[in-house]
Amino acid sequence: MRPQSERPALLQLDLLVGRGVYDRDGRKIAAVSEVPLRRRGDQYVVDGLHVGVLAWFERVGFVPALRALGALFRFAAWRPEVRRVRWAQIASIEPHKVCLHALKDELEVVEPGD
Repeated sequence: MRPQSERPALLQLDLLVGRGVYDRDGRKIAAVSEVPLRRRGDQYVVDGLHVGVLAWFERVGFVPALRALGALFRFAAWRPEVRRVRWAQIASIEPHKVCLHALKDELEVVEPGD
């Protein structure tokens, strides 16, 4: 793993999508589904990485239909979520995975589209 100070200055963000995300104990959390950007003035900045099953549905615009199906068939027990990995929580970005300083429970749960 690379220390935080050795992260690449330039990174092709779309290449992060699909990479596995691992917590500080080496357990796989999920895969990167989305790399949301926020506009600050005339620039865009990376807000973090979205991971989790629901984040994949968010990426393809299927969240409203998924929620409707869940309500229709009463899938109350299945509660997929989107978790946000803040940039500061990333320990290293490697060719096929993203390693974190954090555990899964330390990641923020966000609403799709947030």
